[in-house]
Amino acid sequence: MQYFELTPLTHLSLADLDLDALSDYLAAHGDYGRDHEKSQLLTHWGLLHEGHPTVAGMLLFGHEPQRYIPYARIDAARFSGTDWGVLPVEAQNISGQLLEVIASAEIFLQSVVPGAVHEVLREGVINAVVHRDYSIQQSIRLRILEDRIQIHSPGCPPPSVTLTNMGAGVHVLRNPRIYTRLASADFMPYGCMGIARIYGFLREQTGYGLSLSIGAEAQGEVIFSIRNGLAIKP
Repeated sequence: MQYFELTPLTHLSLADLDLDALSDYLAAHGDYGRDHEKSQLLTHWGLLHEGHPTVAGMLLFGHEPQRYIPYARIDAARFSGTDWGVLPVEAQNISGQLLEVIASAEIFLQSVVPGAVHEVLREGVINAVVHRDYSIQQSIRLRILEDRIQIHSPGCPPPSVTLTNMGAGVHVLRNPRIYTRLASADFMPYGCMGIARIYGFLREQTGYGLSLSIGAEAQGEVIFSIRNGLAIKP
């Protein structure tokens, strides 16, 4: 199986990767690879191919990743009502390397959604970043409305993944190299059980569940939706 994340960007070179960011990653998340040449390590990880960054390599450690993959970002917006067909009261295009994108999205959510179950939302953002289809030229969309919060992730799951078994923890990795680097950075402490964990956490702690839409109903994307204003039970 050929993964799109392994596609080499042949117009780019090793110089287009931020090796300082790679060094910081290695220092923060274990010693593995410190004694290896960075180019060899990147190649071993599937982030460099014959001297060219792959899609995964550019997204994780590239200088200005959105300069070359402009849709690999999160478009976040907050609306005053329940309709997101109007101008938002606050909006932000969240870009950078994937670790930065996740961190910035979490900061945005904390600033505009007081009282929400932020751990659940963070899990939803990470799930979208890891499992979205990067061959589709569309950004992840984060929509905050008065009655709900939605994360729109481009691409349908593989045919074997359904709403039912997704909620039970069934998964097929679309971007295994990206997943592995984020897991090594402790962004995936529960493995691929994110959606199943979110279901259980919401039911237990708030009394409400999670709404997921996939396939034709979601027009080629996965839509993650929870009620706005949820709070942990006392």
